[in-house]
Amino acid sequence: NKEGFYTDINTHSQFNDVYEQKYNIIGDALSATNKTGALGDNTQAIMGNVKSSMDSSGKIIQIIDNPYSLENTQSGLFKDIAKCEKVTTSSCSAFDDPSFSNICGLCMDIGVNSKDNKTIGGLLLIEKDKRFARDSRKGRGIPDYNPTVGFCPSGMFVSNKEECLRVEKQIKCQKSSTFNSPEGCVQCYSDSSYSIVDTKYDQDLIRGAGSLYVTGIGILEYQEVGQGSKRVVNLSKLREPYKITLLGGELTTLQLYLKKAIIPVPYNEATIYNVDDMIIFNRYIYTMVEGANAPGYAPDRQGDTLWNKEMLEADYVAPPPNYLAGYLSGDTGEESSFTFDLYRLILTDQISGRKPRAVGSMTIKSTGGKDDLEITKMAPIYGFKEMKLVMKSPFTFVDPYSQEASHCAASPFITKPESAKLLASDACYAKGSGPGKYNMACLQSTFLNNGCLEGGSGYPNSTLTMSQLMFDSNDNALKIQDIAEYIYSQAVTTATGLDKNGKSLSIRKWSESSVFCSGVAITSPCDIGDKETGPLSVDCLEYLWDNKGENKKQGATYNITSAANSMFSIGKTTRFCTREGTLSPRDINGKDNIPAINFWKQQGGVNAVKHIMAGIHYDANSELIPEDKKVAKIKQCYGIVPNSRRTFN
Repeated sequence: NKEGFYTDINTHSQFNDVYEQKYNIIGDALSATNKTGALGDNTQAIMGNVKSSMDSSGKIIQIIDNPYSLENTQSGLFKDIAKCEKVTTSSCSAFDDPSFSNICGLCMDIGVNSKDNKTIGGLLLIEKDKRFARDSRKGRGIPDYNPTVGFCPSGMFVSNKEECLRVEKQIKCQKSSTFNSPEGCVQCYSDSSYSIVDTKYDQDLIRGAGSLYVTGIGILEYQEVGQGSKRVVNLSKLREPYKITLLGGELTTLQLYLKKAIIPVPYNEATIYNVDDMIIFNRYIYTMVEGANAPGYAPDRQGDTLWNKEMLEADYVAPPPNYLAGYLSGDTGEESSFTFDLYRLILTDQISGRKPRAVGSMTIKSTGGKDDLEITKMAPIYGFKEMKLVMKSPFTFVDPYSQEASHCAASPFITKPESAKLLASDACYAKGSGPGKYNMACLQSTFLNNGCLEGGSGYPNSTLTMSQLMFDSNDNALKIQDIAEYIYSQAVTTATGLDKNGKSLSIRKWSESSVFCSGVAITSPCDIGDKETGPLSVDCLEYLWDNKGENKKQGATYNITSAANSMFSIGKTTRFCTREGTLSPRDINGKDNIPAINFWKQQGGVNAVKHIMAGIHYDANSELIPEDKKVAKIKQCYGIVPNSRRTFN
């Protein structure tokens, strides 16, 4: 786990196989670690040679040459990393700069950069990584890119402006949790999440409102409104459920008229019989299979095939009372399908003016015979023999092999607010909901879905906290998408310390967002991230080195709390370690000290780092250690070493 394997790549061998495909047989053996400047400005101290020369007067002059110059500025890969990570927002305009779009991708959600800091924005994406993701893409969706250096959540990393705008739309949809805001924003029925379903990217994406499978006793006359004439089927004669393919889109209306089952009556030569009519003739039961359109066609006419002899009259058993049962079905994933009880889709029985009567349940095999389904049997209300049912399909099925389907593999989508109300699938669309009137369940789900926690002070669990979310500072009622956007911005700030424009905030402002979102106050840069185990951020390391935690929650770094002056410095310098020290994470000009940062990042969490810093400081100031023995510690802590003291006889 500590070697960095991810997803399905869980062995070193698999890791090597993937990276051999990406690059070459070397794989990813050389990890990108920013060591620029680790050896200083030159190699004179470790590789210099003494060279002698003579001046004009004949005096011999000896110098130490500097045979190998060193780059102390970023170049190559690390220059590219810095270029990418300079962008700290998810604005798609970053791709308008060719120097960015050629080497960088944009992480649209909270990820991790090369310094192990949480961030949103640019991360390095070299051409081979980009090409590998595109060659491995399934379907017509955005390739599953991975940053060359750093981390970004799956599906949130893009390589160009077109992909960025598409994912930006997806993120806005997920955060706002509002139908068609932006356009194409819909809800997944199974988990109530929101995502984009837009035929702009795939004209064959939508696969309709599903198919209805019905069974029962009686004659079913049905018609889909706006989709042709009525059709009739005798359910009593069928051994398998009858399939009705819905031709319209979501919320298409289907009328189901269930008439009483046909029972045999004595033959009357003056009656005109129709297909499926049953008669009793000469002690046998007959069913008409072909209409005669005229009276007088008895079953015993020579050569006629209008009637089918069923059984002896004595063997006939009257059918049970009329009932109707069924389910809606459709494919939702590569190997999955969705079913929904017909009873739950019925709006009303037009004969009774209310829902049909549920008379128990029955079990049938689903489409393909894979699963047993329990469905509700519906019957006319007492005193009636027929039902005129009206149903609507509140679902939209998509191509099961599309990227959109992968976002909702267990169910179809809901694309209209009316469908959400019908199914009660979203508390934000409950009856009476709207700006200023959202219920607690709606606001709580919005708070949690946008990355904040129940412990946050802004969590809407009272009339006051609900009101604070639903109205702005001018008492204007906010739409749910505006509420969601505000909560998400607080979650981003909590994680990164940056505002929506990518600018660093003060500790106080950062803490306000963190308290609102998570309930955790931030009093220092060391209050976030992996503070127990490390690696620590550069800001945290600087905070500890400068002893800024003294008299605060973080606590002092150094054991010696005296503010006495250094005995080897001109002017007044505190005895705590200073920015001149070789192990100071940042120098006096605020520039990162890369070798020191790399050292401290390997030392663990806050307590471990404080312990080592305190040890260096103690040794540098200890009167028990001879000065010639603690030179290294003094350099690490203060950067300068006092001259040897003069001795007097």
